[in-house]
Amino acid sequence: MLFEGEALGRPQSIGVLDDWLLVSDVPRPHALHVIRRADGRYLKSWGREGGGPGEFRTLWSIQPAGRGGAWLYDPGQSRLTLLDVPALLAGAGDPVRRSVNLRAELMPMTALWASDTLLVSSGLFERGRLALFDGAGRLKHTAGPLPPAREGVPAAVAQHAYSGTLALHPSRLLVAIGTRHADRVEIYDADGRQVHVGRGPRGFEPVYEVQVRGGAPAMASGGDMRFGYVDLAAAGEHLYALYSGRSRDERPGQAHYGGEVHVFDWSGRLRRILPLDHLALALAVSPDERDLYTVRHNPAPAVMRQALPHE
Repeated sequence: MLFEGEALGRPQSIGVLDDWLLVSDVPRPHALHVIRRADGRYLKSWGREGGGPGEFRTLWSIQPAGRGGAWLYDPGQSRLTLLDVPALLAGAGDPVRRSVNLRAELMPMTALWASDTLLVSSGLFERGRLALFDGAGRLKHTAGPLPPAREGVPAAVAQHAYSGTLALHPSRLLVAIGTRHADRVEIYDADGRQVHVGRGPRGFEPVYEVQVRGGAPAMASGGDMRFGYVDLAAAGEHLYALYSGRSRDERPGQAHYGGEVHVFDWSGRLRRILPLDHLALALAVSPDERDLYTVRHNPAPAVMRQALPHE
């Protein structure tokens, strides 16, 4: 264990930035915690619940941005916030460098800053697997094939069933989606073209039905819905996918936690499987691929660390 303390409420995601770990939380009272990687020392919490500057409704992803910055994505507001972590720790004025709202009625679920002028998102789109935005948050176009679906299933419903976490190659020329309800990893180039699809050892797909809610079709699932890759991280030439493999019926209340990590290369080939000694909700990997960090909820919220084996 690296850190366990009262600062953690219901931690959601984790990211590695220089000498720190950034851990997102349900934003009551704070949305983000900064922990020192070397020894797990708690340094600071920041971000309130709300819709204004420095406020979050949810905080699902943390992306290192260089020069001590990190992009934080709030799907509740479709907003990316660039946080200056050294300024935050020093208490040197407003630590928010920039905010970008994704201006499209597409329900973007996850988003990454891919370059100085490009954002990439996945969501409940009618066309294309990915949406590409300009640096001001304006939609440029969607790209990539829609997920496989039975005849008559609306595209947005299939997108919901195949939703997942994005991860960006260090070169920023490739992006991957780890599917939440399948052991499936999709890899796209910088233009949004699908170039590879990797599969886990079981090769299962989402189990769902279409249900009308509020006059619109929606995804409906039950106890047989299985969880696949509940989180995804990239480091070096590898993708690290946190894997559950359990259905709600098999693990009531805990199916969305992963007990092992599947390591893929960027051609979609499964290279190895790493067991965990706990159930984790999220993961991050150090850039040198020496350390794996995970977020645990039970028996108490904590940040865990373990050394990664060399190939």
